[in-house]
Amino acid sequence: MNLILYGTLYQKGNSRRIVFNKRTRKPMVIKSDKALGAFNSFVMQAQAQKNGEPLKGLLSLRATIYYPDNRHDLEDSMLCDALQKAGIIKNDRQIVEKILYKKFDKEKPRIELIIEEIW
Repeated sequence: MNLILYGTLYQKGNSRRIVFNKRTRKPMVIKSDKALGAFNSFVMQAQAQKNGEPLKGLLSLRATIYYPDNRHDLEDSMLCDALQKAGIIKNDRQIVEKILYKKFDKEKPRIELIIEEIW
């Protein structure tokens, strides 16, 4: 399966913020507004490109991630979570092989990916 998702991929760990639960007044850690918006956009884009049931078995993921600049680390955990939520894969633990490339495109940040069943 080939997919192209447009937008900047943020790091899952570095894109968090602390908020207080209004009911319990306890602190919670949630995604930043930018990261949450990008995540939801990736889910919607992936669902639009989905054809059929989620991939089963063990998977290989090859992704070329185009960042707008060099300030971002090469990290794919938010991408894997989005693929799972979109129903492209059943669980991100199915991915047993990853090949990631980092490139730059200031005008059109995106992720070009190929997901294949290998077992």
